[in-house]
Amino acid sequence: MPAAICFTDHADVTAIIRRRKEETLRCWAFHIMEQEGGVGIENKKVFIFRGVPGSGKSSLGETVVELALMAGLSAAQFEADQYFTDANGKYSFAIDKIKEAHEDCFRHFCEAIDSAMHVVVLSNTSSQEWEFRRYKEYAEEKGYIVFVSVVEHRHGNGDVHNINPEVRKRMIDNLKTSFKPW
Repeated sequence: MPAAICFTDHADVTAIIRRRKEETLRCWAFHIMEQEGGVGIENKKVFIFRGVPGSGKSSLGETVVELALMAGLSAAQFEADQYFTDANGKYSFAIDKIKEAHEDCFRHFCEAIDSAMHVVVLSNTSSQEWEFRRYKEYAEEKGYIVFVSVVEHRHGNGDVHNINPEVRKRMIDNLKTSFKPW
């Protein structure tokens, strides 16, 4: 009979959960990067992660970038939220600046594509197709393989945005209606 595992405090459990989450993200990211022949010098890819705030888009994107960098490839992640984050990492959202944030995000995304970066990640809500279409089209015009994935909010974590429940529901409904099964 196996011995029982005893945890001395909450920190032990939290550390194990965090480690499992990181392992799961790495597995998913590795699987994603291996699609369509993997990523390499001549096989550049864009990953567009869509989903409601707090779904894990940023975390998955960060993991994809981390794996690409570990493999010696150039990689970067872009999201409109970066516009609202200062040099110290403090996030301060301003609804009246959302258009500028998305234009800034698109500009940085295009610069990465134009520099022939191997892996480019976009992680915005993009609850409707038109919100990511120009990114997808720009990357495809430049010869990139583009993957669009919806990241589902199944882990129960909150988000830094404190989205109004009605707005969140509208985002979820938009994602459901814009999903295109193959």
